[in-house]
Amino acid sequence: MQSEHRGPVMSGGPANPPGPRRGLRLGAMTLLAATAVSAIAAFAAQSRQPVADPETLRLDSRALPATVETYWQGTAACLRPPSGLDSEIAAGVARMTRFSPPDSRTIRGLRFENRPRILLDAFEALVGRAPASKLAVAADCATVSCALARIFGQREGDRILFLYLRYNYNASHLADPDAVAWDVEELSDLILALGDFPGATIPFHGAGARLLLEEAKGDKLAAAAGLAPNQVIAVNEEGRSGGIRVGPNWERQPQPARRAAIFHEVAHDYFRVKANEANTLRLWQGAMLADTVWARNTRRPLQVSQYAATSVPEDFAESAVAYRYAPELLKVRAPRRYDLLRRSLFDGLEYTSEGLCAPQRSYTSRALTAAQALMSFSRLSEPEATAAMTACFDVAQAPGGPHKLTVGRACMGREVLRATLRANLALVLAPNDPVDRELLVDRLSNDPFLIDATASLAEEDLLQATSAARRAECGVACHTEGGNVRRAAQRQR
Repeated sequence: MQSEHRGPVMSGGPANPPGPRRGLRLGAMTLLAATAVSAIAAFAAQSRQPVADPETLRLDSRALPATVETYWQGTAACLRPPSGLDSEIAAGVARMTRFSPPDSRTIRGLRFENRPRILLDAFEALVGRAPASKLAVAADCATVSCALARIFGQREGDRILFLYLRYNYNASHLADPDAVAWDVEELSDLILALGDFPGATIPFHGAGARLLLEEAKGDKLAAAAGLAPNQVIAVNEEGRSGGIRVGPNWERQPQPARRAAIFHEVAHDYFRVKANEANTLRLWQGAMLADTVWARNTRRPLQVSQYAATSVPEDFAESAVAYRYAPELLKVRAPRRYDLLRRSLFDGLEYTSEGLCAPQRSYTSRALTAAQALMSFSRLSEPEATAAMTACFDVAQAPGGPHKLTVGRACMGREVLRATLRANLALVLAPNDPVDRELLVDRLSNDPFLIDATASLAEEDLLQATSAARRAECGVACHTEGGNVRRAAQRQR
């Protein structure tokens, strides 16, 4: 198992637009495409070279900091303040659980009836293997929120649940015997650090949630990192049982350093997941090579910190921290890595000013706006609609009865949305935009609100485009979770 530490003491060819489509309003589409291309033109037009100014000379003459968080003074563009976090968490949980179907389950001796399935899954993961005696305080709770409040505390439970649902990190001390409970301020620091990533790029690890825990003693963390306990701030462990673990020294750091340390460790998770996807590792090594030439020609330091020089993953994590909290440092010393981070992890946002990091400026946000408009005008061809619907067929032989075919509404909306985006994205993106189109399609096609809107628009068209044989197989049992397709099928018959 490999681990890495954070310590205060360190040394060392354009796609062609699709042809005419059934039901496509060409005039409106042309206008929409022109508007969208104009709105997104900044993708390719953003400068990729550092700006020469007096600050450049000051940065170049400054000694290389040990880590970026020791350099950062706590001010940066688009930093979310702790105020208002409670209402934001409540709204976020409500939004994320809105479309979850109800379920009933007994979890560690606690019974829940007709509660959102996503909440029951989260509760089961958060209580881990804790003995029933530790959960007895929630014995009379009928809701997950009540149980979490009894077990962790009201505000602590809300934050732990939000971290799990929104960011796929498990911050429950019950998930690991070596962990201790976070307090409200510490949990707020975790949420703020994770919120410093662009919303569309996180979470980025797989189905299983990563641990994000605090340990009472730094001895185990120090042993893993090969340092003294008072040197360790955080460790990122690999493997299924691994995760981000912080030691007592993290608590003693000023708030900006704690925030940046968590951001650093989460950046490691991104790099680990994406290293073999979309050539991320190769692209990063290429950017490092280009910056080596830049540094030699300009006689500037190659890395943003001493710690960044220890390995390629540390260079990525430290560069990501610099991009978010001290962008002028990275832009001067590593312009190629700055540009690669802008186009990938940071979704087109820059943090050199408040205007450049507004969420609506991200690649995903701009394309989402265009995609929503496109959905109002485009119609899929019959083969495309049939393929999308077929992907969601679930045919089963009912006992003693005919075949029953279920078309999941969410699946249908997602597949139609994905097909529509692929067919029309070329109309709203300039040919040389650096954005990864497939990555953008994946992000947009998982937006629950856009899925729901697409399903509503597509239900009639899907049924009309589906072959007579498919409709005959469906018969009277054809329905969706919401019942709309069944009613449409009855109207057709």
